[in-house]
Amino acid sequence: MAAESHRIHGIPLTVATPEQLAVWQTEAKRDALLLDMTSARSEFGPKDGGWLETQHESAGLPGFRALSAEDAKSDRAGTGMRPAPGTAFHGQSCPCCAARNPLTLRLLSLFQARARGQCAFFRHIVLAVPANRVTAVSRALAADPTICSLFDIQTGG
Repeated sequence: MAAESHRIHGIPLTVATPEQLAVWQTEAKRDALLLDMTSARSEFGPKDGGWLETQHESAGLPGFRALSAEDAKSDRAGTGMRPAPGTAFHGQSCPCCAARNPLTLRLLSLFQARARGQCAFFRHIVLAVPANRVTAVSRALAADPTICSLFDIQTGG
C-alpha cells in the first residue's frame, strides 16, 4: 500500500488577470469569492458572472484584527499591553502582529470573517490583478508563512 499524504491543503487562492477569469466556468465561480484588485471597478460587479461574492480593493474593508476593540481597551487578552484604539497587538514577536502588506491583512480578515460566518462561505478566493502584477503578487503572498499555511496559492486561470 502506498503511503498516503496527510498534508492539509489550504483554501485555493488563485491570482489571475481579468482576461483569464473571463473564461472561468460558472461552476468554478459558484463557490469562489472574487477580490478585484484592478483599478477598473467596472470589470466585475456584485454577483457578476456567477461569483459567490465580489469585493473590490477600494471597498475599504477593515483589516485583520487579533483583538476586538473592547478587548484592546480593557486588556482582557492578558498581554499586559494596551494597543492604540482600533489596532491589534499581542506583543513583540507575535506572528499575527508582524508588519504585513494590506493584501495579506485583507486575506487574513476574509479568512477570519469566513470562520465567524460574517461573509459567504467561500471555498476559493480569486484575486483579479493587472497582468503586470500577477508574478509580484504571487511571490509576495508566497513569502508569508501564515498565508501559505491557510491558502494554496495558484496563478492563472
